[in-house]
Amino acid sequence: VTGIVPFTLDVVFESSSFIERDETLFADTYTRELQRSQDEFHHRFEATFNLEKKGFRGEEILFAKAVLSNVIGGIGYFYGASRVESPYTRGPVPYWKAPLLTAVPSRSFFPRGFLWDEGFHGLLISTWDLDIELDIMGHWFDLMNVEGWIPREQILGQEALMMSPQEDAGVGLRSAAWRVSSLSSDT
Repeated sequence: VTGIVPFTLDVVFESSSFIERDETLFADTYTRELQRSQDEFHHRFEATFNLEKKGFRGEEILFAKAVLSNVIGGIGYFYGASRVESPYTRGPVPYWKAPLLTAVPSRSFFPRGFLWDEGFHGLLISTWDLDIELDIMGHWFDLMNVEGWIPREQILGQEALMMSPQEDAGVGLRSAAWRVSSLSSDT
């Protein structure tokens, strides 16, 4: 493709999922559908968070929309076996293979789930869409072992392993132990 800057290039790929629309998602149809989706987002955002009613300024609301969009856009699906350490092993050993739907701080630089971070992500995500957050929480609870322990960091899959420092590849029980049973403990 050769062009003189600035120029616009539309590349269209649609599966058979566009049956609800009479026209191909291209040019004016794309612009119209994009505007409709943006309007729906702005309306839902205000109905959910009421920032205008609370007196926030326009640029503050734009910032809040960007934060929400980045958190939602940071949700990723991972699959694989994490590596964990415990007093019962001589070094990192594989945890069982499992899927994980989780929000991550940065999909390009930290493509792995952090249990601690997920609590904070979940506060925002659950306000926007409770079903998404319940699905994420279910994935984390599926990682709980018989002792009630959930590894704090999940490095699942080859891409995540390649992007993680070697010292992060084995999550130890001593440094990362968070047991559900400890919530009821008096110690």
